[in-house]
Amino acid sequence: MYYLNKAAWLVLNPLAQVFALIVLALVFRRRARLWGGLALVWLLVWSSPLVTRPLAWGLETPYAAQRFQKAETYPEADAIVLLGGGVGFDADQWLFPHLSDSAARNWQAARLFAAGKAPCVVPTGTGAAEADAPFLRALGVPDAALLLENDARNTEENVKLTLQLLRRKFPGKPRVKILLVTSAWHMRRAEKLCARYAPELDVVPAACDFASRKGAPFKATEWYPSVDAFNRNAALWKEYLGLVRYCL
Repeated sequence: MYYLNKAAWLVLNPLAQVFALIVLALVFRRRARLWGGLALVWLLVWSSPLVTRPLAWGLETPYAAQRFQKAETYPEADAIVLLGGGVGFDADQWLFPHLSDSAARNWQAARLFAAGKAPCVVPTGTGAAEADAPFLRALGVPDAALLLENDARNTEENVKLTLQLLRRKFPGKPRVKILLVTSAWHMRRAEKLCARYAPELDVVPAACDFASRKGAPFKATEWYPSVDAFNRNAALWKEYLGLVRYCL
């Protein structure tokens, strides 16, 4: 299933679609202007920061109240589950973990731990031991409180493998309460996957890393296409595709 999902994304991601339209323009010379024009329009649409707002709002609205929620106000739980993706590590390239925009997830998990909301933090995802764990230690989470899941390659595997880990951590406990930490735009799909593959978990969302800007006026720069906007819009589009798949 993992490789099937990867193959589907190769077809459905906006960059591949732009590339396909360019190929059509090169192959069908008589319609080159049509295909080339469509490629340009499609590229401009996905590169527009104006598109980011509605895409992000549709995903993040259920968690809008958490935008300014302090860690102290969250309920206590058995574990803080941190879905990886915010910190990278490559021993051949960097001495220390490399932070992306989604590193806000790690900050959120560390804040919740510091507030005493759970006795352990579970970073989940490939590279958790090399990337997330060192950063969490630097943020004040001790080794004794880290429960690492280091094999998951996507969100579905995050949920399945974390459930196995929590079952071993809390044997005989019929229900385990977790604070689920991930980006706000990723939270809806993460919750649906928990409901499907880990129904014995009581999930409390602790969203962060909002892509939308609440009540902010439009800025002049939002009218210009950018690489950052393209990457963000593609990530948001992938979330919608994931929601469609898991709602079927």
